[in-house]
Amino acid sequence: MLNLAEHRPGFDFVSLKWFRDAALPAGGYEWAKSDSTRHQVLSDAIARRLILTNKVPNPKDPSFPVTAIRVNRQMPEVMKIIGEAWYADSDFHPVEIRGEPLSATIIRERHR
Repeated sequence: MLNLAEHRPGFDFVSLKWFRDAALPAGGYEWAKSDSTRHQVLSDAIARRLILTNKVPNPKDPSFPVTAIRVNRQMPEVMKIIGEAWYADSDFHPVEIRGEPLSATIIRERHR
């Protein structure tokens, strides 16, 4: 459901509060009827890094930033849930780079 919310036309981010309090209850999930359950499920997903958070300027009041959420598409568990087809539908196409992995280069350079 968060994956769909991220692709809403006209929206640059998904607000944690909106998603928890409006989108999830409207989704028709039985577990999402309880405020405490929705809060716990989202907290667990954030703690497990399945959902990532960041602060964005509040379009209504810039002095109070909004906590935005997004799907962590780097997690294998997430890809099992939303499906590999997401990549086929996106503009993201990984590019193969010759040489060793960047992480190996960084580690080697740090030990010099």
